[in-house]
Amino acid sequence: MQNQDKPQFASLQKERGQGLFAKRRFIIPTLSVLALLLIAVVFWLPDSVDQQEVAVDTPSSEAADPQKKVLKQSPWQDAQLGKQRRAAQDILAKLLESQESLETQQVLQWGEDRYQQAAEFAKEGDQYYRQQEFELAMSQYESALQVMEQLLDQVDEVYAQHMESAQLALEKQNLEQAKNDALIASNLETSLASHKSDAESLLQRIEVADEVYDLIRKGRRFERQQDWTNAQSLYQQAQQLDPENQTSQEAVERVANAIVEKNYTEAMSQGYQALETQNHSEAERWFKKARQIKQGDSSAASALSEAKTAKLQATIKRKLASAGKAASRENWQAAVDLYQQVQKLAPAEVSAKIGLIEAQARLQLDQQLSGFLEKPETLQDSTIQSRAKNALDDAAKLNSSDERLNEQLAELKVALIKAQTPVAITFRSDGQTEVRLLRHENLGLFSQIRRDLPPGRYTLLGQRKGYRDVRVNFEVHLNKSNPPIEVVCQEII
Repeated sequence: MQNQDKPQFASLQKERGQGLFAKRRFIIPTLSVLALLLIAVVFWLPDSVDQQEVAVDTPSSEAADPQKKVLKQSPWQDAQLGKQRRAAQDILAKLLESQESLETQQVLQWGEDRYQQAAEFAKEGDQYYRQQEFELAMSQYESALQVMEQLLDQVDEVYAQHMESAQLALEKQNLEQAKNDALIASNLETSLASHKSDAESLLQRIEVADEVYDLIRKGRRFERQQDWTNAQSLYQQAQQLDPENQTSQEAVERVANAIVEKNYTEAMSQGYQALETQNHSEAERWFKKARQIKQGDSSAASALSEAKTAKLQATIKRKLASAGKAASRENWQAAVDLYQQVQKLAPAEVSAKIGLIEAQARLQLDQQLSGFLEKPETLQDSTIQSRAKNALDDAAKLNSSDERLNEQLAELKVALIKAQTPVAITFRSDGQTEVRLLRHENLGLFSQIRRDLPPGRYTLLGQRKGYRDVRVNFEVHLNKSNPPIEVVCQEII
């Protein structure tokens, strides 16, 4: 019997010195017994078996021929036993490989009961192996292997459970449990590509958890005092240390919302205060700020609309008042401009419509009267005189007490009278030129003559046989000196 007949599972654990059973105090006595049994198997059992393989059929025959022995086991049986032994060793090799993988993954921390069950199956297999009951040993080894493979199949699930447990413990600030679970997860070899980095990341979070939660506690004290700035700073520091911490995330968001609400309330309050004092531009500025703080807020939008409406009404009221003052001062151009501005702001404003009609009529009348008075000589024209008289009639219908208008009317009446008052004009000639005042009178031949003519423009035509006709245009002025007018034909044809 060679060394391959040793009870394989127990002996290989002993050789490695790192077997799972050696790690548990209550297994050490068992290992001692197994070691003694192993020595016995190696040194005593083969000789004992060999001695018993040859036996004497009967005492009489053995005594008669001591050299004659009968084999108790045939070569066929030996071959079958060897085959069974090798099969058991093959299963044992797989069993030991699974055992090593489980030990590496700290199986006693997460699957101790099932692992001990597998160990019991393996030890029973060792016992059968020592007794050369290889089929029974193989059956027990297979049972142990099945349990260990089941444990290996559970690694992904165990990893997920311990990661989840660690995260929950971390959230509850049970850092010792969180660390234990995370360490277990970090030792597992899962099918997940990121399992190591995920577990290490969780361990890093646990390492800084004390500092993180200390910052959160300090932040809460400031938050209770509504010191939003300091609270926000502490929560943000906590979030920088552990970006995945749900408590700090919620706190940062909560304080940010509180700051928004504080700024929004302040802006709305300032806006309404400005609105009450009719400082509409300031109110509009504050309500715009509130709308920026809370995007899409209906209250801020409504308040801003209210401020704009109030500002518009105040502007309209102010411009109407200014237009009224301009009209009272008979500054009709300014009044027209102001009423037109109001109409652009509020097309339906009735007072602006009426005021504009009146101001435009008075402006037109004022411009007509001013035109007549600026050029009184034009009143000598009958057409212009007719227009001036119509303007006087229109002004009289107004029955207005406006000072400027009445002054204009008085001046125009005087101008019309003067325009119709003749002025003495002296004409001179050579007594040989026939002179005519076109469209008025034939003056004939004369050396000097006088006529009374109304102010205006006139033309003299001088004619003499054998001489070229001559025309003289002149103007009779109302308030200026009028020199003598000379008409003489001098150019011989």
